[in-house]
Parts: sequence; structure tokens; C-alpha cells
Amino acid sequence: MNINKDKVGERIKAIRKSLGYSMETFGKMISDSPRSSVNNWEKGKSIPRKDKLEKIAILGQTTVDNILYGSFQEYVHDLLDHNLNIRVSEPVEEILVSIIEGEKFSYGDDIKILKAAQFFIENMVPVNEEDYMRYEIASGLSELYIGYNMGDEEAMVFMDVDREQAIIYYMPFTFTDMSLSRFLVTLTNPETHSYVTNHLRDFEFEDMPRIVLYDIERVENKIRQIYLKYDWEKGAYVAEVDRDKIELYGVDEYFVRELLKEKLYRELRKQADERK
Repeated sequence: MNINKDKVGERIKAIRKSLGYSMETFGKMISDSPRSSVNNWEKGKSIPRKDKLEKIAILGQTTVDNILYGSFQEYVHDLLDHNLNIRVSEPVEEILVSIIEGEKFSYGDDIKILKAAQFFIENMVPVNEEDYMRYEIASGLSELYIGYNMGDEEAMVFMDVDREQAIIYYMPFTFTDMSLSRFLVTLTNPETHSYVTNHLRDFEFEDMPRIVLYDIERVENKIRQIYLKYDWEKGAYVAEVDRDKIELYGVDEYFVRELLKEKLYRELRKQADERK
């Protein structure tokens, strides 16, 4: 992705200012660079050499990538804006970035990021009243429910409820090709999350429950988990990014076992198709 020299200059200037250094002092610490070079960097006229960028990153307790491109969310935002010419809301963008990070993509993985983003965005179908979810208990299992769209009788998701911890786990129904990307878009939008959460009032949680979404990433055929918490200020669900708090969400072992079966089935089906 192209580097915005002006933004690089702003980040370098912010690092220098945070350290309280003059341009002269800062330059001396960066391979004895003259004041004029520091001035050119900060004005976006030039970019420091790699070795100098590394020294600036060390001083700023950051990374070279962060200096060149900003935070990873900024990087993804600019990548989508320049290549797909699209913009999504901040909550949806946060979810998208968390998914991309979960796939271990990073700066420079532009093609992989764009493919993942394209797949996610293609599932951003506008929500309507037919998407309103209702839940029915699964036969013989007290806390396992099946979610249906109000508009039809097709089962869409399994829902497992942990009342004690106030956590709800979702997984696509066994015989559906539904992607939870659409669920994500619905839950992270203040105007639409009630389509999923309205009937959750029947469970009498004291607060909005935490949510874990399970599904299988289609391209790499990997099981993924997405952790959500309710943000009262935003009026919608947002991604939980605190690793320590994520551990408190626990694991739905039943769902994991079922997804492992589904993953194996897809692998065997792919092998069979390749032999044809």
C-alpha cells in the first residue's frame, strides 16, 4: 500500500514531541541526522531510511509499520478505502479487524486482507423484519436452542445459554451455509441488534449477555471464535479485544466438537471433489 508521507511526518513529530526533544536533539539521536532532515520528515517531504525508522520506532516504543501506516485498524481502513472503495461503520470495522488479526494477517498481507474483507462485506446483507430471530428449545437439551428467522421456518443457528455466567454461544445450524458475518453486522449496529437480542429478555439476564460466535472460516476451513460484549455508550455489541477478559468467556466444548466434525466433513468432501 502507498505510504502517506504527511501522516508519517505527523507520527514522527508526535514521537519527538512526546519525548520533549528539539529537532536538533532528536536528529542527533537518529544517526546524527541534521535538523533539516528532521524538519523534512515532519513536513512529509521525505521518509527516513529503514535504519533511522527503526531507531525512531525504538524511541517511540512502537514499530516501523505503525510509523509508516498507523495502527493496524488504520491500515485496514485505508486498504479498503483505496482498493475496494468502501467504508463501513466503526463497530463493523473493529469486528472486521479482529477477524483479520485472528487469521494472523498483518501489515503487508494486502491480498489476504482484501479477500477476507471482501468475503465479510459480501455477507453484509441489509437486515429487515424477516431477520428477526426467535428461539425454540432443542428436544431434550435444557440450555440448547435453535434460532429461526421470523420470515421462514428454516433453522439458522444453534444457541447455547450459560445463565450463570451470562454468556450466549452461537453456531451456524448444521445444515445451513449461513455465515456469522451477517450476524456480526446485525449485532454491532445499534439499529438492528434487537433482531437477534430481543427474545433474549426471556432469559432474564441482569445485564446484556456476552456473546461468542463460532463458525468455520470458508477459505482456510478453520474454526474461529468471535467474542462480543455490549457497549452501552454505543448501544450495540463490540469486539472484546482484551485477551485476559476473553479467557473468561470460556469454551463451548459441544460446539467445538460439532465444528470439528463439520471441518472434517468439508475436508473429505474437498478431497473427493479433487479426485473427480
